[in-house]
This record gives sequence, C-alpha cells and structure tokens, in this order.
Amino acid sequence: MYLATALRSHSLISQLEIPSEKNTILTNNSRIPNHIIHEVYYKTSRKVWAFNKNYRNVTFHTQTPVETSMNTENAIVTAIFNGISFSSEEESLIASKLEKISLKKGHLLLKAGKTVHHQYYVATGCLRTYFIDNSGKEHTVQFAIKDWWISDYTAFFSTEKAILNIESIQEATLYEISKENMDILFREVPVLESFFRKKMERAFANFQKRILANLAQPAKERYVSFLKMYPTIEQRVKNYHIASYLGITTESLSRIRKVLTQP
Repeated sequence: MYLATALRSHSLISQLEIPSEKNTILTNNSRIPNHIIHEVYYKTSRKVWAFNKNYRNVTFHTQTPVETSMNTENAIVTAIFNGISFSSEEESLIASKLEKISLKKGHLLLKAGKTVHHQYYVATGCLRTYFIDNSGKEHTVQFAIKDWWISDYTAFFSTEKAILNIESIQEATLYEISKENMDILFREVPVLESFFRKKMERAFANFQKRILANLAQPAKERYVSFLKMYPTIEQRVKNYHIASYLGITTESLSRIRKVLTQP
C-alpha cells in the first residue's frame, strides 16, 4: 500500500482497517480527534469505509492527489507546446495561465460584435469561424481541429470588436489563454514568443495562399487543396460548411465530389 503521506502513530487507530485503494484522503468524521489523523492518499474513484473497534464511520473521500494533478498539467503543456523543453517552474507557470473549457455541439464560443480577450487551443473536437454578410449569408473562414489555435485574431490583437463568430460543430475541449497572460508568458518564458510567432507566420502564409486560390483556382482545385489541409474533417462537418468555406453551393460541391470519384 503506497502512502503519499502517513498516518500519525496512535494506538486509537492502530487497528483501523485501511483498504488498499490509492489516492483517497482519509478524513475525520469528528469521532476521532483531529490531531490523530493525518492525510493519507490512495488511488480510487469511489468512497470506501473502514471501521475499528473503538470508532465507526470513518469515511474515505475520493480526491485527486497533488502529484496527479501536476502530472496532468505537465502533460497538457507538453501536448500544446510539443517539441519545447521547459523547467518544472515554467511548466507550472504556463499551466496556471491556461483555462480548460468544454463545449457542447452547437455552442457559440464567440459572437460578432463582442470584445475578444482570448485565443483557444483545440484539444479535441472541431470548431469553425464564420462571417455573416449584410444579406445574412454565412462565409466559413476557418476550421479548427485537434492541435489548432482559433480566435478572431483581428480583434484579439487590436481594440476592435469581433467580426467573426466561432461555433463548436462537435463537442470540444479547449484551453484558452488571454492576451494579458500571453504577454506575461512571453516575458517569463521567452521561447513561447518564438513559438507563437512561427504559428502566426504559417497561418498568415496559408491565408494568403487561400486568398490567391479563391481568386485564381477553379472550385475543383480549391476542394482538393481543402482536403490536403483538413484530411480527416469531411466526416465531421456538414456539407454546407465545406461549401461555405470554398465559396460554392452544396450542389456544386456534390458535382465536384462525383467527378473526383469517377475512374
């Protein structure tokens, strides 16, 4: 039986039957004096009970130990900033600036006209940014899947209001970070400034390529380019989302797919 901390030695609890489960805090139910029991960590996902001949109803409450929580935070930081080595202090600082968010399908994360304070890392799920023109037509600007970042960056990096909407088109888990906290991390962990700069450079280059493609390429070639950029996304989004991204109708999209599947 592994103990992260130990029971204080005392005859009153020497016969307490401690179960073998881990990561549970042993707490006093007021029948045993506080000075007798110290925290004991086990690993379990349920409540268990223990008894001894002098005291009853000592409850073992499930609680995630500090070590496990820290390991989870470190894993998140490693996944988001893959390829960068951090000290333990840097990992803790970065983790403290990230906020986990869980979204249901159809949730509107950002609405046009709102102030934008955060950008978001996609851990699971799929989101899209879209613009609504004066006629009410939607234009999909970006999809974001696992390991992508998403926001209305025009508003995020300025004092302007959002012009884009961000919708979760699948259940999603995100990690958000504010502009203020990003600036703190850039000062305290300078390698992150280079990380985000390179991300922005690649994103700018891809957006420029897309603008040129929309100006010069036929719809079929734009669709092929879309599949290269998002190779696993077709089964996860609706046809009208893809058509909106490509700037074509759903009927045109169906015709293009039919042509591409012909031998």
